[in-house]
Amino acid sequence: MRKNKGTVLALATSTFLIFTLVGLGTMYFAGIQSGSGQTRVGSAEAFWIAEAGVQTATVRLPEDPTDFSGSLGAGTYAVDIEPISTVRWRITSVGNVPSQTREIEAVFGPDISTAIKVKGLLTISGNAEVNGPTEELADFTFEDIFGISQAQMESQATHSYTDPDNNPEVSNITYIKFDKNKKCSIESGWSGSGVLIVEGGDLIMTGGAQFNGIIWVSGGIIHTLGGNTVVNGTIFVDCGENETTKVVGTTEVNLDFAAIDAAFADNDIPGTLKIVFWEEK
Repeated sequence: MRKNKGTVLALATSTFLIFTLVGLGTMYFAGIQSGSGQTRVGSAEAFWIAEAGVQTATVRLPEDPTDFSGSLGAGTYAVDIEPISTVRWRITSVGNVPSQTREIEAVFGPDISTAIKVKGLLTISGNAEVNGPTEELADFTFEDIFGISQAQMESQATHSYTDPDNNPEVSNITYIKFDKNKKCSIESGWSGSGVLIVEGGDLIMTGGAQFNGIIWVSGGIIHTLGGNTVVNGTIFVDCGENETTKVVGTTEVNLDFAAIDAAFADNDIPGTLKIVFWEEK
């Protein structure tokens, strides 16, 4: 009988110890999970506070390009604004909550990120080189890019032409329209800069032409780019979806933010400012 009682006692004790260990283990792992959950929540809060700093900077720019800090809930953010040009800024925002920090870097400036963007088709052939993204069958408007209407841009033009001869002078804002002719040729070592608007016809660039800035063609296409032509900046072609812009020969088109920013800043064009680059550090 005593032996049986001893056996029962031993079994009861063992069972108690097992349940105790299971209970303690459950409490231990629940504590770990709770701590891990709190860490994740804190990290997420720090991230969104850092993002709030970025968004606040976009509201302050371009009028107030100075560093600033602020608080949100239980956290704080510190924002550094570095000018890249007079129309483009690098924003670094650090969000902090107790024991958690997240950092975001963004670039705020003109909403341009392609070397060539066309509403129709694009052909690149021969030894032509395009350094930067391209986009065909794209959806965009004049106001999307420049922040003003095409009529407003025409009223601000430094040079206005109708049916110009070849190689017109192009600087600051140049506006070309067509009445009888349907094309304008730029060639033979010509150079220009700023914003070039071509309305109602084709722009032909060849023979070593060089341009720095923004080219916009509407109602036509850039028919041929060839013969050592170089464009530093960006090109937009507002044409029919079945029309083809051709980049051929030894043409070079470079997405050049410095040339783009100069075209905006030098001609007091507001542009449409957006976050054009974003990453978490």
